[in-house]
Amino acid sequence: MKRILCLVLALVMACGMACPAFAAGEPEGPPVIAVGDVPVEPEEPAEAEVPEEPVEAEVPVEAEEPAVEEVPAAAEEPAAPTKAAALAAPVLTGAKCVAGGVQVTWNAVDGAERYRVFYKTTGGWKKAGDAEGTSYVWTEAKSGTKYAFTVRCVTADGSAYASGYDAAGKSVKYIAAPKLGKVSASADGIKITWGAVSGAAKYRVYYKTTGGWKKIKDVTGTSYTWTGGKNGTAYAFTVKAYDSKGAAGGYDSQGRSLTLCAAPKLGKVSAEAGGVKITWSAVKGAERYRVFYKTTGGWKKAGDAEDTSYTWKGAKSGTKYTFTVRCVTADGGAYAGGYDTAGKALTYIAAPKLTKVSAEAGGIKVTWGAVSGAAKYRVFYKTSGGKWTKAGDTDKTSYTWTKGASGKSYSFTVRCLTKDGKSYASAYDSTGLTLRYLAAPSLRPAVNTSTGIRISWDAVAGAVRYRVFYKSGGSWKKLADTADTSYLWTGGKSGTKYTFTVRAYDSDGAGSPYDKTGQTSAEGIRYVLNIHTMKFHYPECRDVPKIDPENRVDTGADRTQLIGEGYMPCGHCNP
Repeated sequence: MKRILCLVLALVMACGMACPAFAAGEPEGPPVIAVGDVPVEPEEPAEAEVPEEPVEAEVPVEAEEPAVEEVPAAAEEPAAPTKAAALAAPVLTGAKCVAGGVQVTWNAVDGAERYRVFYKTTGGWKKAGDAEGTSYVWTEAKSGTKYAFTVRCVTADGSAYASGYDAAGKSVKYIAAPKLGKVSASADGIKITWGAVSGAAKYRVYYKTTGGWKKIKDVTGTSYTWTGGKNGTAYAFTVKAYDSKGAAGGYDSQGRSLTLCAAPKLGKVSAEAGGVKITWSAVKGAERYRVFYKTTGGWKKAGDAEDTSYTWKGAKSGTKYTFTVRCVTADGGAYAGGYDTAGKALTYIAAPKLTKVSAEAGGIKVTWGAVSGAAKYRVFYKTSGGKWTKAGDTDKTSYTWTKGASGKSYSFTVRCLTKDGKSYASAYDSTGLTLRYLAAPSLRPAVNTSTGIRISWDAVAGAVRYRVFYKSGGSWKKLADTADTSYLWTGGKSGTKYTFTVRAYDSDGAGSPYDKTGQTSAEGIRYVLNIHTMKFHYPECRDVPKIDPENRVDTGADRTQLIGEGYMPCGHCNP
């Protein structure tokens, strides 16, 4: 029995020496230890070197620190532990700030299946997380806070410790990676912005093109404008924070990119039918352009374009505008270059809005709406397939063109002019309004005949029929349609005065204008007297035009009365 007790005691003592984590008097979790001094920060890489740090996500919102210390549950002590059963404590190789938090690294331990990472500030050790590899990024660190880290081997299921740990650990003051904001270009250069980092005393701004990161400058604010860029070159930018002792935080290894573009060279600014058209020269490296306008205030966005022209439809006629153009990123979220601060100015005069084109007795009448700021207008016409030709100028809002040929189609448009009439002040409706023109029939005198009143007119080109109208003190009334150029009306009453007019129609049924005055017949004219020869004639007699006006008398008297008065019937018309 004595020998057995001695053997058990020897085994227990051996286990205590080989497995310090489970020796008598040791707590089950890593003991509370004093935090040592922060290790000396490694030297920064040469300015042209790429910082050897993994690509990390942006710094997440800091998690609250657990209120109580988490102590891993102790595994049951083996009945007969051996020296070979315990693994070596992981050897810590680093604890450094990265973009997403603090990265802890250690050497692999032979036989280890899993590792548990612990952290502490001024209190006891708290679990950060488990890892199967030899590094772990803890994302719950608070910027400006000093932490110590250690690592311990655990069993594959994480239920028991399998090694001791470095009680001193590795210490680091966590400085978060600045959260990058906009990178945009201006007339002064490229502006980089970022969010403030707790615990940071300064920030170091970097850029790169195709090589490694290069230092630009250290600043204390949260923005910096760099003037060293070249137009047409793509740049990436990132920022690193430092505390007052020079300890560096992580950084966004992807950075924010921008292709620096030159200010677009403005071309022509002109009034178009749809608004104001702005043109400019293409810029190397530009993905998109933004057009701006202003009146008396500051610049306002007109719109974006991927081409080198833009038509702005928001202009008001009679208003003076200044325009400029700036390159922006493909998504339109940031400026990619400067701009012409002077811009190009134009007083916008809208294109006249055509309202009507109609045939009138005197020609073709074109009408349009008044344009604010317009001093004068020029009317144009063209035939199908032809070019616009000047019809005439006016300061009114209508114009009657008298040179149209009947039976032809014409299109009309109008453009505003400057006051002196030497320059155009607006665009024009390039389609215009079209009309197939039929001239108003030219009336001949209405003639009383023995059988009625004959109305006649000149033929109209393009007309297929004519409509004759009459009135006697009232409104126009239709008499008849005819394809001829004269009409004999037998429905008149003797002694009544009548007025006649005629309207032409084409094959589509479109009507011409008409002579609104018309031709009026004499009251009840039956015969024409020649008081010199004492003969009487029918009004349509061929001899009537030969009568001297001084000898002519139109009369409504009947034949018997005239013969009784000594007049003889004409031998040609035999009245």
